[in-house]
Amino acid sequence: MTIFALLDDIASLLDDTATMTKVAAKKTASVLGDDLALNAEQASGFSAKRELIAIKKITYGAIKNKIILLPLIFSLSYVYPVAIIGLLILGGLFLAYEGAESVVEIFYKGHAKNHETDSKKIKGAIKTDFVLSIEIIVIAFSTVMDKTFIEQMTIVTIIAFAAVVFVYGIVALIVRMDDFGFYLRKKGYFKMGTIFIKSLVWIIKSLKIIGVIAMLFVSGGILSHNITYFHELVHYLNIIQHSTIFEMIIESGLAFLVGFITILITNVFKLVFLKKESL
Repeated sequence: MTIFALLDDIASLLDDTATMTKVAAKKTASVLGDDLALNAEQASGFSAKRELIAIKKITYGAIKNKIILLPLIFSLSYVYPVAIIGLLILGGLFLAYEGAESVVEIFYKGHAKNHETDSKKIKGAIKTDFVLSIEIIVIAFSTVMDKTFIEQMTIVTIIAFAAVVFVYGIVALIVRMDDFGFYLRKKGYFKMGTIFIKSLVWIIKSLKIIGVIAMLFVSGGILSHNITYFHELVHYLNIIQHSTIFEMIIESGLAFLVGFITILITNVFKLVFLKKESL
């Protein structure tokens, strides 16, 4: 093989990798949108002095999640492919639980989650990222099943770490909007700066709602695509045929129901366990 033939093969491989990376990015775009909404909401509950520190810690946690999950998912897909579906279902149940718990919080103000420390909030955000990372990696992996191992590793790794840069880069910009607003006011752009400062409050409030909806959307999608009975139930309830939005609403509603049942089971288990401990 001549040097020119080798260079041609390398160029062809890079071109194919770039093309498949674009395809994988499109497939994971909706999950990235949900990931952004969830993490922006979770990273916004800190004091102004702690915001960037918290985002930095969550970002490090997200990178660790990818480092753990990438070799794990590749190994599982090779040794026992069914295990990946199991991971997705468990992730879907976790998101259903978190989403339902957030809805319950609205009606039960005394819920313990309102008094979480910064460290617990950070750990919670990293756990949520872990679940969404599984889906991002698995979806990206599903688009390159027919490619070579090197191409699979390259494409999925690019998508996984690009997600970290995209999501947490935008999150950092959102939570520092007020600082930018104060900067504009100092420079003489008082009205523009005030708009940035005031809009941050509304954006954070909106993201809290969007974050909960995103949890239930993602959870419903995971459960519907991986549990036959759940999928058939969604199809049966979807009276308006070929309505993707209505189907997503049904999936989210069922995800909330599953999450609420999970909360009840968890609380009953805690009560029984605590009683045994006190005896």
